[in-house]
Amino acid sequence: MSLSDVDTGTMPLVDKPDGNKAPKRSFYISLLVPGEETRFFDLHQGSQLSIGRSHECDIVISSNSVSRKHAVLTMKGPQVNLEDLGSRNGTWKNGKRLMVPTVIKPGDETGVGTAMLAVHEVLPWSTRHEGLLDHESFIERLHQEFDRNRFTKRTFSVAALVFPREHFTTKNDMAPIYYRLREMLRPMMVVGHYGASILELLLPEQHKNEARELISQIRTRFKKLNYTLQTKVLSFPEDAQGLDQLLGRVVRLAIEKDQSDSVSSEFSINNSTLEGNILLIGNQTLVVSSEKMRSLMETVDKAAQAPISVIINGETGVGKELIADAIHRRGPRENLPLIKINCAALPEHLLESELFGHSKGAFSGAVKDKVGLFEEADEGTVFLDEIGEMPASLQVKLLRVLQEKTFRRVGDVVERSFKARILAATNRDLEDMVSEGNFREDLFYRLNGITLFVPPLRERQEEIAYLADLFLQEAAIQIGRRVDGISAAALKGLESYAWPGNVRELKNVIERAVLISDGPILEAGAFSKNIVQAEQDLETEESSSSIESDIFLVGLWEQVEALEKRLIREGLKSCNENRSETARLLQIPRKTLLAKIKKYELGNETVIDGL
Repeated sequence: MSLSDVDTGTMPLVDKPDGNKAPKRSFYISLLVPGEETRFFDLHQGSQLSIGRSHECDIVISSNSVSRKHAVLTMKGPQVNLEDLGSRNGTWKNGKRLMVPTVIKPGDETGVGTAMLAVHEVLPWSTRHEGLLDHESFIERLHQEFDRNRFTKRTFSVAALVFPREHFTTKNDMAPIYYRLREMLRPMMVVGHYGASILELLLPEQHKNEARELISQIRTRFKKLNYTLQTKVLSFPEDAQGLDQLLGRVVRLAIEKDQSDSVSSEFSINNSTLEGNILLIGNQTLVVSSEKMRSLMETVDKAAQAPISVIINGETGVGKELIADAIHRRGPRENLPLIKINCAALPEHLLESELFGHSKGAFSGAVKDKVGLFEEADEGTVFLDEIGEMPASLQVKLLRVLQEKTFRRVGDVVERSFKARILAATNRDLEDMVSEGNFREDLFYRLNGITLFVPPLRERQEEIAYLADLFLQEAAIQIGRRVDGISAAALKGLESYAWPGNVRELKNVIERAVLISDGPILEAGAFSKNIVQAEQDLETEESSSSIESDIFLVGLWEQVEALEKRLIREGLKSCNENRSETARLLQIPRKTLLAKIKKYELGNETVIDGL
């Protein structure tokens, strides 16, 4: 069965303009406001779009740089005109302030306050059919998006769709597929023919999660037409350093993927040393080779089956969020939503709206009703990360939700039921915070149905080799180069290091080492000297210690200062003399580092690195 055998409804394959008239042109506007997602607005023949801070405008920009009624867009004939309405900060086109109504075209850089506008033409269907690009044309369009990314700093995604090979051999065979697909895509999205039964998609302005959701919808739609797709989504620059690498990886991974899509991990674990020591949690991997982690997972499995609240405690970087994922996915709510909220990442006035939602007009900028994360969670799980950072006023409201199992949107009077389970994580001691009056005691006891402690990496050093091997495989695939392993000397250094940043620090260190190394084996020289010392450095250190065998030849403070001086010197060298990076590496304030550099005469005090 092919798509040509399927009823395509009323979808027009080709525009048929009346007589000899050209098809009508239409446009849409993209709005880029710093710190916000890109928004899109349609602009049709004879229509207007007013722009301003006022809620009466068609395009509302909540910024003091924008006047209440700032400008207006009008489509007259085949052109889009932009007119400034006497705004305070002006309207700009390609760096020049507009004094009279001006035509703007695709490619013009238009500024309204701190926001940017761009006009895009919606091509007719007949032109869109030509938009099923061959692979070389698609590559050219991909490079154009890469150049645009340099200016906008906005991510974009690339997807591969692999259809059953038996139905398709040429680009023409894919035409019915293309038209069905085109219905689900925005005009700016580009489709290319990679070859045989494979389509490649360029998704501008799409973060990976947004792109995955779109591809999931596409997969569902074609499944109803009896086509099982293999798909993959990657984003730039998150998943690759180069465009060829990005496109090659996304196609390869889509082809290799199991059609059941039961495991969405971006890498395959092929090293036998990992077998029996890992658990797959969704698309992430958890190493459980130590006795402490195995014991923790036994408790996780018990907690997953119970409806009680859980507090997950542990140092920064130990993997508390992954444990929350495990509790959700290994219990009866695994197919329900898991909503994650970082309580430290949002200011108080935004956090309440994010949690509970708000009604239209509840505050300035609330132009429509908003569903909160508690409402989105439905009967699933809500994970409150950094719960110790939650403001006191919100602690009271969260307590009410847990007690009464209801909540209200901000500015609303309707009580809505709350049926989700609460998981909370913190790197702080909540009991100490309670005793100090910084956390509500009644909320603590409501949350503390069970407490799980994730041990730091220094207490499960036997897992370092497994974690390093896992992160090495991930980084090698992401960067697109072959790396076979880690040398014995380097691994010994990794296992001896205390890892104050825990698993997160280890992952960053491995990724950096893969990026800067050349050979198939990561040697000690690929790592910072404060983590892994090269063999010659160890020999020098041993020689030095033999010369100064009597450690009491000098006093304690002299020895402390000598060690401090050496660590700072090595830290500066490791960070290419960048003092801010060195301060972060040594985990001391930058002012303290600058003072000690001056004290030990380790650099030019007049140098200002500005970082």
